[in-house]
Amino acid sequence: MRSVHSAVLAFGMLWGASAQATPVYDQAGTTLDIYGRIAMGISGGGAEFDSAGNQIDNGVDFQDVYSRLGFRMQHMITDDISAFGRLEWRFKGDERYTDKGFSEIRQSYIGMSSQRYGTLQAGNFDSLYYQFVSAPFDVYLDRGLLFNSSAIQSQGDSVGYYTPTLNGFTSFIQLKHYSERGLSVEEQRHEGNVVAAQGGIQYKQGPLTIGFGAVDDKVRGNGNGEMLYGLMGAYAVTDQLTTRLGVETQDSSTTYGGGALKR
Repeated sequence: MRSVHSAVLAFGMLWGASAQATPVYDQAGTTLDIYGRIAMGISGGGAEFDSAGNQIDNGVDFQDVYSRLGFRMQHMITDDISAFGRLEWRFKGDERYTDKGFSEIRQSYIGMSSQRYGTLQAGNFDSLYYQFVSAPFDVYLDRGLLFNSSAIQSQGDSVGYYTPTLNGFTSFIQLKHYSERGLSVEEQRHEGNVVAAQGGIQYKQGPLTIGFGAVDDKVRGNGNGEMLYGLMGAYAVTDQLTTRLGVETQDSSTTYGGGALKR
């Protein structure tokens, strides 16, 4: 069975990049920003047979490449404490979808932040392990690597906290709850309600960023039931050149939850 590598040629429009959104409202300590991107692509090639051995078409196709639309909100309660929220959808813009244009709620969380006490947030968000450990390595999931696993034991029913930055150090902890609520006895899993924990620390000073973290990679969250440890580092030699080094380790297991992650 012969196969060729698939290729995607992407093009699109970005507004309100992650570092700077477009302000919609800004008055009396309350702000509302909008951001997003419309991304289209042309794909071609790839496997000529599916997992069952059936021959499939792998011709050229026009497709959406993770387009999204989001809002960020913030309100200053005191000079130090602010409340914030974020809501982001992923939508498919390559065709006229009348019933499923918005295909996913990608981010939806609220929280409170203080330069003195740290940040507490709850809801559906990228894992803090991703934000503080694997993100500096910056390897895309589409490359087939485990780094940058934004959804690992996260995105839904999660609570996270990270400390203020002190001498370059920031530590974090996060809990995700897998509930049996509303399920009949026949539908419930033998392990019952499950809480997956993760935590770690990041050091960031000038051009140097180092992150270390651990994740209790529960099977309920598409893991294999074993602890995952990661150590990532990045050093910006110039504005255009950055060197990176990353290591992740996890024991083998005969159990695996399956499922693919995407950004």
